[in-house]
Amino acid sequence: MKYNQNILLTVFILSSCFYTSLNAQQYQHYWAPERNVQVMADGVWIGVNDGCLMLPCYDIELFANFGNSYHFLGGYYNYDFKDPRTGIIDGPNFQVTKDTGNTWTQVGGNNVWQISNFPVSVANISFVHDSLSYVFGNTYPFTGSSFARLLKDTTLVTFTWGSLISPYDSRTRMDFVNDSVGFLILNDTSGLGSYVFKTVDYGDSWNVILTDSIVQFTTINFIDSINGIISSQNRIYQTKDAGLTWFTIPNPNFQIGKYSSCAFFNDSIGYLTSDSGYVLRTSNRGVSWSIDLDSSSTTWGGDASKLRINKIIDRDIAYFLYNFDNLLRRSKLSTSL
Repeated sequence: MKYNQNILLTVFILSSCFYTSLNAQQYQHYWAPERNVQVMADGVWIGVNDGCLMLPCYDIELFANFGNSYHFLGGYYNYDFKDPRTGIIDGPNFQVTKDTGNTWTQVGGNNVWQISNFPVSVANISFVHDSLSYVFGNTYPFTGSSFARLLKDTTLVTFTWGSLISPYDSRTRMDFVNDSVGFLILNDTSGLGSYVFKTVDYGDSWNVILTDSIVQFTTINFIDSINGIISSQNRIYQTKDAGLTWFTIPNPNFQIGKYSSCAFFNDSIGYLTSDSGYVLRTSNRGVSWSIDLDSSSTTWGGDASKLRINKIIDRDIAYFLYNFDNLLRRSKLSTSL
């Protein structure tokens, strides 16, 4: 049973009317799908809804025109899209679309995502292009973590982590910046270790490049194949050579709690969120930061610790996910919809 679309569109329109102002910018509030929201462009996002009243039956849906139009993509849970037209979804088999879900092409052969007769719970998908994707997941019952390279029209190739420190939990982050180079954030299930891995050979081998035994790494953000950010709960790391070397960006001079996400639009403009509901912005490479939003001054409610950067559109517009199913659109006051 699907949601009544008329009710959904009414909620979208009403939700878009609320905003808060701070200095020269505004934050507008939009209702978002229940899970796994990914903003594609200004006013366009994808997410997962549970369309059933009793048992879970997840639908991947695309919303455009700031939630005023709707398009069903598939009846699964995990996905990764590069733009509103092109991406991959999971299911009994992985499928790729290049026309917003109107047609799909199976990738990875006929094999179900399975290792040694144990099914795998997919935790993260990184879509590189229509002929190449990467998948990370945990076997169930839990025996370890596994990784796969999906090639178009070929057999699904998998391997287990083996000698790497394990087991890991499913709260992983994965980002491939090109066909062969990728990064993974993995947290030890004991809670005593957080690791950043890097591969340069299509995932055939991985090396640890950053570790932390006190706090967890939270986000990976590459603006191109060379320049990237990896943040932990109390530190921001930056690379300008595809992860060969890293240096730290000075911490802001604010008591904002643990960092929940960090991302940059270009070499200068970036955002930092915290588990206490703050959004900080820098326009000078992180040399200095200013408070862009204090969500405690709003009436949105919900859990401020769930505030995360979702998508930076340009120098002025950025999207943040708040309390799982609320999107905040940041823009200048002079920007109109």
